[in-house]
Amino acid sequence: MSVYEYKIDKNIEYVKSESTIRLPITDSAKERMMEAFSSYKGVDYFNNKVVRLEKIENRDDKIQLSLSLIDFFDFLIINIISAQLEDFIQYLKEKDIYYTLYDEIERLKQYRKDMLQVTDFTSLIVEGRSSNAFASSILITDEKGNYLLTQRSLKTGISEMMHSVTATGAIEEEDYHSMDAIRNCVIRELKEELNLCVDKKDLKIVSIVAGKRKLQPIDIVNGRVKGSFSELLESIKDAVDF
Repeated sequence: MSVYEYKIDKNIEYVKSESTIRLPITDSAKERMMEAFSSYKGVDYFNNKVVRLEKIENRDDKIQLSLSLIDFFDFLIINIISAQLEDFIQYLKEKDIYYTLYDEIERLKQYRKDMLQVTDFTSLIVEGRSSNAFASSILITDEKGNYLLTQRSLKTGISEMMHSVTATGAIEEEDYHSMDAIRNCVIRELKEELNLCVDKKDLKIVSIVAGKRKLQPIDIVNGRVKGSFSELLESIKDAVDF
């Protein structure tokens, strides 16, 4: 399989904890690298807080998820930039700024090499080999059993133009402070991106997966909207982040 998977077959309990992430570069280098990467992608990234999955514990009657808050830039550098370093390095050389970031790039290369030594889902989380920015992936059906798939825009800066499930998005600080971080994220993302309203009771958390290359934990959620997509398509275009 190309992914690690952790099945969710019990109720989830959320625990707030402190982040244990350790970046391989300094804060000043992080800012310089993000400035260069923003120019490379032609996207203005915002350094908001996102949620990190620190630990998963399987208890008798529940699954306990320990969550912390980290900078979005930490995730971009460790998970996104490190996975496409060769192309990014070529851009830096073309702009004649490669050697101003040479030491940081070399440390990031080694960090990426260490990350790829992960052999299972448990070591990915427990050993903290990646930033582990926690995200949601949502597949929605309507009352007629139709599925809604979407295509990411060129403006996202991550996986541009990729065809995907109904919606995806990072679990953010707002979700972290809620009673149900995953479902709160799903409801917020569906409203922001597609102007869809879904009840919590109509959302089922199926599993948590992580691709063996990107190593980012993503919760897989299935849900259903009232009515049919044919009736909802016009209102979907009114979404804030459509």
